[in-house]
Amino acid sequence: MISRLLTRHELKTLKGIHYSPQHLDRLAKTGKFPRPFKPSGSPRGLNHWWEHEIDQHLENCAKQNAGPNEGPASACDELQPVKPGCNPGRKERRDRSNKIKTEAQAS
Repeated sequence: MISRLLTRHELKTLKGIHYSPQHLDRLAKTGKFPRPFKPSGSPRGLNHWWEHEIDQHLENCAKQNAGPNEGPASACDELQPVKPGCNPGRKERRDRSNKIKTEAQAS
């Protein structure tokens, strides 16, 4: 079995994982995503993941999400597909900002 290394950019383009480096770090620290490593050994080097580990993780998530959702939240709940450029909180922040502006104008 030949496996290749994936960068964060390749996670995005090839695997559809559109998370920031900080979020990937949080998921890896809590065990919800495979840990990256730096092939160069340098602390400033790029993070890489083994493709077979990512594929295996995504398969496990698909199996867990296909079954009934009973009991505690699974480690894969956060790994739902995300559309590129989608910011689910943008509308809520805009509405809150508009509400504050109208309240300020009314006073």
